[in-house]
This record gives sequence, C-alpha cells and structure tokens, in this order.
Amino acid sequence: MTAGKNRLIGTIIPINEISKGGAAEKNKKNNRINNLHRWWASRPTTVSRITAYAALVDPPIEDHKKMILDMCDYDNTTKPERIAVRDAARKRIKEKWENPPKVLDPFGGTGALPFSAAWLGCESHSMDYNPVAVLIQKCALEYPPKYGPSLKDDVAQYAKKVGDILKERTAQYHPSSDHYGYIWCRTIQCNCGYTIPLMHNYILSKRRGIYFRPAAQKGKIKFTIDDKGDVPPPQVGGNRAICVKCGRPYTNLEIRDMTWDHGSEMMCVAVSIPKRGASRQYRPVNKKDHTLYDSCTAQLEEHRARFREKYDIDPIPDLAMPTPDGQEFRPDRPSWHVLRIVTFGYTRWSQLFNDRQLLCIVILLEILREIEQDVVAQHGRERGTAIMTYLGLIMDKVLEKYSRLSPWYNTMEMVTHCFGIQTLGNTWDYAEVAPHAIWEKSVLSVLEGMATALSNNTQCNVQRASATHLPHPDNTFDAICTDPPYYDSMQYSYTSDFFYVWLKRSIGHLHPNLFRGTHTPKKNEVIETKSLAKRLTPDCVVRDSDGYQDLMSKSLKQMHRVLKPDGVLVLVYAHKTTEGWETLIKSILEAKFTITAAWPVDTENTSRMKSHDTASLASSIYMVARKWERKPPAEWRTVQLEFREHVCALLDRLIKANITGSDFYIAAIGSALEIFGKYKAVRRSNGEQITIDEILDEMRTLCSEFIVKMLTQGGSGNIDPLTKLYITWRWAYGNQKVHFDVARKLFTGVGRNMDEYSGKGGIIRRKGSEVKLLTHQERDKEIRIKSRIDAIHQAIRYWHANKLDDMKEILRETGNIGDVFNAVCKAIARAGNGETDEAREIDQFRSGREEEINEPVGQLRMTDY
Repeated sequence: MTAGKNRLIGTIIPINEISKGGAAEKNKKNNRINNLHRWWASRPTTVSRITAYAALVDPPIEDHKKMILDMCDYDNTTKPERIAVRDAARKRIKEKWENPPKVLDPFGGTGALPFSAAWLGCESHSMDYNPVAVLIQKCALEYPPKYGPSLKDDVAQYAKKVGDILKERTAQYHPSSDHYGYIWCRTIQCNCGYTIPLMHNYILSKRRGIYFRPAAQKGKIKFTIDDKGDVPPPQVGGNRAICVKCGRPYTNLEIRDMTWDHGSEMMCVAVSIPKRGASRQYRPVNKKDHTLYDSCTAQLEEHRARFREKYDIDPIPDLAMPTPDGQEFRPDRPSWHVLRIVTFGYTRWSQLFNDRQLLCIVILLEILREIEQDVVAQHGRERGTAIMTYLGLIMDKVLEKYSRLSPWYNTMEMVTHCFGIQTLGNTWDYAEVAPHAIWEKSVLSVLEGMATALSNNTQCNVQRASATHLPHPDNTFDAICTDPPYYDSMQYSYTSDFFYVWLKRSIGHLHPNLFRGTHTPKKNEVIETKSLAKRLTPDCVVRDSDGYQDLMSKSLKQMHRVLKPDGVLVLVYAHKTTEGWETLIKSILEAKFTITAAWPVDTENTSRMKSHDTASLASSIYMVARKWERKPPAEWRTVQLEFREHVCALLDRLIKANITGSDFYIAAIGSALEIFGKYKAVRRSNGEQITIDEILDEMRTLCSEFIVKMLTQGGSGNIDPLTKLYITWRWAYGNQKVHFDVARKLFTGVGRNMDEYSGKGGIIRRKGSEVKLLTHQERDKEIRIKSRIDAIHQAIRYWHANKLDDMKEILRETGNIGDVFNAVCKAIARAGNGETDEAREIDQFRSGREEEINEPVGQLRMTDY
C-alpha cells in the first residue's frame, strides 16, 4: 500500500498531558493490574489506552482531545462508576471500524497494552516468550472477563481459607501467637575468636528511634535493645567489615571468601505485635527461639519426602542457578549480572531460604494441593484452574518477602521484598516474618489487581509464543502495539526464574505447556547477554550485539508480515542511550516499515527526577510506523526541499502544542524519517546512498535553526554556530549535563566538532560519559574567545568586576553590539523562560547596555562566524 491517510497517533497528540497521566498512575501503589504479580518495565495503562486509541482513530486532534484528556485520569478508566468514559471511547472506535479492530502485542509482559486495547473493545491478542509473563497475562487479560466479578469473590474465599490453615499449621514453629518475625544476619569468624555479625544497619524503628546494640561478652556476641544514645555504626559497609570485639577490618574480598560456601548466620532480634494495630515490640532472641528453629530441619525433611512421594516432584527447587557456562557457580567462574548473588554463596535457588522458611513454604504447597481438590470439585477444572492460578500468584508475592534476601524496612517496621533493584541483590541481614502475615497482605494486593482487571469486560487471546515466529496468518492485524526488550537492559528470563521454579511446584501441573523445563526458556529471548556476563570463558553461551540484532530484525519482519497493509505499528522504546534507539530505528526501516512519528512520554516520578542534574531520554518513546509501499530511489537534492518543508511544518505544530525541550528533538525524528522512509533509497548525485545517521544530523540542524530563529524572533542571520548551539542547548536541556553522544550530535547539528570547544578555557566540560555546557561562572578563569557567546561571557565577568572599559572593548571588537547582541541575549533569556539565574543575569546585563550596543561598529576581530 502506498502512503495513505495518517492515524491520529501519526500527526499530533498531547504528550504533556499524557505524560502527567502516566506518571500519576505509576505513583499509585494500589488498584493497578501490576498488583497481580511483579514484572519489570511495565507500562502505565493510562498511556497504553491512549496509544491504542490514537492508533485506531483518524485526525484531527480537535475531534479527540477531550476524550484523550478524560483517559489521562486513571480513575476515569478503572472505577466502575465512571464507565461512561470507556463506553464513549468504544463508541468512537465503532464509528471508525465496522468490526472490532484486531490488535497484537507480541511482547506482552504484564499485558498493559493488550489490556488497554481490550478495554477499548478491540479484539486483543497478547503473547510472550516467558511462561511467567504469560501466566500473569492470563490473570490480567483472560480470566477476569471470562468469569466476571464472582471470580474475585471465589479467590478471596479460598485465599482466606489457605491463610487460616497456614497460620494454624505453622504456629508451632514460632514462639507465640503475637510473634511477627526475626531479624537475621550472616556472619564471619574473626581471628580473635569472636563472631562478626554482618549487620549493615542496627536501626529497628527509624520513627521511634529504636535500635539494637552488639556487645562482646564471654566469647559470644550479645544484643540489647535501646532507644537512647547513638546508634552503633554498621558492622559491614564501605567495602569492609569490622569485628565487634577487636576492631579488625576485613575487606570485601575476604568477606566473600569466608561466606561464599554459604557461611553461617545468626538470629539477632525477635519482633512481636501484642495486638492488632499496636506498635512493634523488640527483644533479643533467646534459647527457646533457637530450639524452635532447630526443630524445623528434621520436620522439613519429613514434609519434603511426603510431598515428593505424593506428587512426584521435589517441593524444594534444589537447582543450580543458571550461569553462562551452564555449570553451578564456583569462585572466579562466569556468572550473570542479574544473578550476582551467586558470588556471595547462593548458588542454588533453595539456598535463598532458611530451613524454617523452606518448611513453611512446603507446608503452603501442601495446603494448595489440598485446596485444589475442593476448588475443582466445586467449580470444575477450567474455572478451578483460574482460581488456583491466582493463589499461585499470591504465593509468589509471599516468596519475595520471605527469603534471605528480604530486608527489614525500618521506616515502616516491616519486611520488604527482595527486588529493591531490578535484579536479585545480596543483603547481609534480612527479616524472617511469619508467612501467614505476608500471605494476608499479598491476598489484598492480588485482589486489588483483580478489581482493576475486571474494569475490562472484553476477553483477550493469550498464548505463549516467540515474536520471531508469530503464529498468525499474513495481514491479520489492524494495529500492533508493543514494548519490546531493549538490548541488554533486562534479563527477564534469568530474573523471573526466581518465580518460575516455585510456580512449577505450586500450579505448574495445571499449566503443563508453560512449565515443561526446569527453568524459563532462553534460546529465543530477544536480549543481548554478552555484556551482562562476568568472567566469560570460551565455553560460555551468550548472545552478542549481532545476535540480538538478528532476533529483533526477525521479530520486526514477522510484525510486518502479520500487519494489514493499512495497519499501524506502535513500538515503545525505553533504553538509556540514543545509540540503542537509533539501532532500533535501523531495524524498523530494514523490516520495510516507514516511521511516521516519535512521541516522548515521561512517566517517571517527577519529584525523583528533579533530584538529578543530568538530562536523560524520556522514560518511553512511542515510535509509530506504517506498512506503506516505498517509492523508487530518489536523489537527495530532490528530497531535501520536501524534507525541510515537512520537518519545519511539524516543528511549528510541536511548538503550538507546547512540546518543547528535549522532547522537541525526539518528536522531530518521526517527521524526518517519514520522508526518508518513503523511498527505497535516497542517494547523492554520485549514486552514494544517504545514511540514517546523515538524515538525523540534517534533522538536528533544522531543529537548531528553527529554535534559534524562534528565540531571536527572526534575527539569527549573523549568529555564529557555537552561539546557536548555546541557545539551542539552553532551550532543550537548561543547565543539565547530557550524555556524550547527545552532546556530540548537537555540535554536529551546527557543523562543529565538540572536541574543539572543550579543555582549558573552553565552553564545555566532559566528565566520563556526561558533558556540561558551562555558564560564565562555571568556566575557567581564562576564557578562550571563539564565538559571540564566549565574548558575552567575558563581558559579563568584566561587568561584575566593574571593568566597564574592558567590557565595552570586548563587546565592540567582537561585534556584540546592535541588533545581534540584543537578539542573542534575549534568546538566552527566553531559552530559560526568564526563570533561571543565567536568564535573569543575561537580561539585566543586556538592559544596561543600551548605550554600548548603539555605538558604530569598528573593525571586527572575530573571524569564526
């Protein structure tokens, strides 16, 4: 199909409002489908709904802006009493489509995009290569609309029953009915004979100022609880551990050597809650606590053997964690970054739990198997499987707070999950909370996720498949909206194995097609793994950049195949660097798509972002592409005029839509590539092909010219390239640092080499991968004068030093007088909206120069313009 009518998402959308709506949703802790189960890099459904909607309706934006703004309010799309917004959106879709449009997400994850398409009344299809993700999708997309609100009631009923039985059967392993948990830590043995407790923090209650204090007494470490005086310094931290008795330090390497074989650990403090709602109470552990724990080991083996005999599977996943060479980890052998806990001695999944935790988990597995019989008898196999699957998700939520990696959160006085970062990270101390207490909280979370999932009454088609081999006929889908993996940003399979190995034991027999192997499948996972492996050896199995590119290209070509000729592809990009982004652009074009738009949507917590002084890519870039037939090759001189007119027209629309700053550059990409992608090739007159990189450089040049012309109100003719860059940078990034690659391309956009302007007296400063454009206050004492902005910086310094003659001389000799001087100063002030210190200072400086700027121009010394 030749280039046809654009959909709304390919023209203009209110990205500022959409970003705010997405950020508001992400800041919510409750009532999201994400509450069902942990997954990584999930997209807000607010943004996903609008994305799917805009991909399916026609412009202009004026016809849809109210609808989009209504969908930006998360409550409008989830609360039952506000169903009118959903119905109105569906009505708009029906006006455009005779039959429900078919929408696919081949990288479904937790299902935010397919959930949103179904919410709009589309025929939604969701896939993922990862079995854990597919299971989450079933619970978010398939079961709720299939069985309706009564399913939530059933899950609540059986979850309560499981919790009650769990509390009853595990009570004997805890000291009292009001017991809440224990604080544990790993230990090493000092040469002085005393044990070193590897506590990274002795605070128990930050709010109430309660902590525990170690003391060396009669050959042992004893603890006391205190709320007065100074908190003891941590025993481990800053790459070393300190002995309580003799004060000897041990290095990180020594600690690892001493703990690597799993080491030892000690119970330190017991926590209790006298009555519901009361404050936590703390005491040092005693002999009874140790006796109770010791009794668990024998009990564990009895329960384990009984379960294995009855259900023909070991209830404990005593499996080696995956490594690049396929062997159980040993010191100085290869390991994965996301499973670096192996270097601390945790080489098997079972080792992430102490004996009492393992015993209680096996008891929980027994209860689930017993309950399953009742559930299936009452509700039948299919509905019973759905109910049991939610109970399996609840168990997963228990596990992430019931392990040796689950730390004590002293601000809230509770245990927290083991995924403080995206990967499983080591912690020297942890909290062991009674499992029934975690189960109760986990039930509430899953029920909240179910309530949100029930806001959609259109069932999705969910299946496990690889995006490299889509199980659909050609020309099937009206839209593909997807959020693919990003190079090496996340090893989903290796991280989700934490859940997979337990799901296989809890409900895997109910989903045999998903849980065939011992671990998640990895062969066709579209990620680069070579850079995520440590200490590679020749026998390691890793995927390099070319391997990733091959799988991503196969996936995009499959999407091109199953998309209808007039269909729309919306692909979300959320990687840290522009290099990865432009690699993805090349893959999209190589798959014969034409990119028509790129929309930056920032859904990060705004208060967190303000704490950083480094500019970054928007948290997500939504790239829009079409399956349009390309025109024959054309010469650049023919295409260039069309290119400039098309891009400038979009830039004008972006300004009117208040899309500014770094978002402006990102949005311009789509317009630039739409013209470039229309042709099979764009060549110079000598036949040499224009590259994507060259097109993007041309786009940046246009953006810079447009911004400077806008800020100078048309008076940009005599402004030198570096000063143009200074104005552009301040408008797009303020005084923030930017990534080296972004800075380099900004310089390329004005035809300059960045290296010429760094170093002593230069206007930029590079540190590592970051580059900062300097104000006059931040520059070296001696400023190297190579442009108007250099001269203005030096003049401002003279002004502050009251060296007015020197100030006048440098302004006149560098041509910084008259209209050009006025235009540059006003542009810098406007770039900062008159609100930054620099903007205010420049404006004050300019307003006091009326006499100087109107004097006749002498012989100019500058030749760099």
